[in-house]
Amino acid sequence: MIKIHDNLKIKKTRYDFTISIDNASTFELLCEAYEMKKSDMIDLIIENFAKGNLKLKHHIQSIAEQKRALKAKCESELSLFTKSEDAC
Repeated sequence: MIKIHDNLKIKKTRYDFTISIDNASTFELLCEAYEMKKSDMIDLIIENFAKGNLKLKHHIQSIAEQKRALKAKCESELSLFTKSEDAC
């Protein structure tokens, strides 16, 4: 997996999404209890959820395998020096 440079990790992106009222209330309580900003709390939740998530790991491995297969296909199709059976 590609490592992200430390300077890029601190940059933020904005997401707009809706959640249920119950989850929003719980989220507000979590932010208050941990005395964290909402954006920092979301980062913490996602980091902790993703650590042991096998489905996410499998998805990342699947993407990497698809990239390798595509790269191999492109290299074989673009190679000017492919071996052919008709070559002398």
